[in-house]
Amino acid sequence: MIDLLKPRYEVIADYPGSEYPVGLVLVEDLPGHFSYQKDGRNWTTRLKDINYPHLFRKMNWWENRTVEEMPKKVKSMADEKCDVFEIEEWDMKLMIGWIDKKERTCCSLLTWKPEFSYVPVL
Repeated sequence: MIDLLKPRYEVIADYPGSEYPVGLVLVEDLPGHFSYQKDGRNWTTRLKDINYPHLFRKMNWWENRTVEEMPKKVKSMADEKCDVFEIEEWDMKLMIGWIDKKERTCCSLLTWKPEFSYVPVL
């Protein structure tokens, strides 16, 4: 299973000597150590300059995920109750997790700022 809470960064700009194409996603496995896929192969690297916001953008846990990668349960961070919701079905185009599609209740990943949104329950 994929660790959905590992920090991920998207390369958003090119810079001299960069071996990382724009759009590449780097996954932080350990502090300063990243894995990525390029040319159909898995790679790892040590990177010191990840904290340059004009080059790398920290991604939300749910960004660029497939339905298969999404969790079956999420926890709300909107208040101290931290309610847990079981997801019936994910719609990654709308960025919502259906709690009950028939009743039209869902968790919207885009409604709240990330710190008040939802986190996966594994």
